[in-house]
Amino acid sequence: MQDYLLQNGTVFVNGTFIKADVLVAEGRISAVFPKSNRGDYIGEVERLPKECVLDVEGKYIIPGLVDTHFHGGAGADFSDGEQEALSRIEEVERKEGSLYLCPATMTLPKEQILKATKTLVKYKSRYNGTFCGFYLEGPFFHPEKIGAQNPDYLKLPDATFLDAVLNEAKGLCKVVSLAPELPGALALVAKFRNEVRFSLGHTTADGEQARRAFAEGVRRITHLYNAMPNYEEILDAAAEDGDVYAELICDGVHNNSERVLKAFSSLGPEHVILISDSMRAMGMPDGIYDLGGQKISVQGKLALTKSGAKAGSVTSLLGCVQEAIAMGVPAKDAVLAATRTPARALEMAEDCGEIKVGGRAKLLVLDDAFKLQRVL
Repeated sequence: MQDYLLQNGTVFVNGTFIKADVLVAEGRISAVFPKSNRGDYIGEVERLPKECVLDVEGKYIIPGLVDTHFHGGAGADFSDGEQEALSRIEEVERKEGSLYLCPATMTLPKEQILKATKTLVKYKSRYNGTFCGFYLEGPFFHPEKIGAQNPDYLKLPDATFLDAVLNEAKGLCKVVSLAPELPGALALVAKFRNEVRFSLGHTTADGEQARRAFAEGVRRITHLYNAMPNYEEILDAAAEDGDVYAELICDGVHNNSERVLKAFSSLGPEHVILISDSMRAMGMPDGIYDLGGQKISVQGKLALTKSGAKAGSVTSLLGCVQEAIAMGVPAKDAVLAATRTPARALEMAEDCGEIKVGGRAKLLVLDDAFKLQRVL
């Protein structure tokens, strides 16, 4: 594991950008030196081979992105329940700068969800790579707001079902999304809230129902604005609470700039989580793809079910960061919402999402347009 120094970069530290150099030793960040303090570490530079001192003048250095809600890419889906699919997903996500991954299931038969769960547990025990867990998206959703979920497999909140998943997950089930207005939903939250994080999603809930859910222990909103008719009330309830995280798909298809800027202004970048919600068509040509047992038509950035519902995205998380910046979100806020904020929401901040001394050196080098130049 080669030590190296990144010189002259614009480095994302403590939620903002500073001119600094970053020293990496044995796979971890050894030091972050503001440019004015370069004389303090001249000895470190002299000990490194010339090829290990990288001049990144004019480039941004940010942590590896943390995508905590997506389904797949490169023709593979987490719900396939195959190790080869996980390997393909890991490879394409790495190429796109997402270095910490929490893929999501779909509303599927219990057996398929358990298969995907077991496969991830086995894969992680063998490789311990970029996967940090998974996200149970469905089957506890309102039938009127299923989006691209398969209505054949919807269920009312079921403790036996969830207990079976958590037992197989060995601690890797990080988030469970549900519609809190369904019978038994809040009882399920009360029973399992110390074992897993709950998210409000695919719901007809109004503001008061959202408040009750947040008071009961729901701490997250699944893709804010999408698959929820009362999103303004839900956003207001989250802002009033002050400790709820809201996911946001910022691919230029699911939400316009007004919605995106409203979420950031209402909640702040410390509580907005940019997600890709990407499906297996990410990184693939236009065509017909499967998502949760349904055929999805993909053309450009648009993925639609047969009924015309938006079906996840085909944009990477870095693409969503770029889109957010183009919409007017300050670059530091967009990066925060794709790194430290999602890491903290899953209580992973000590291990990822930040550039700090002692942290893992999973870094991205971006140009001045925030396009990926290099993954370190």
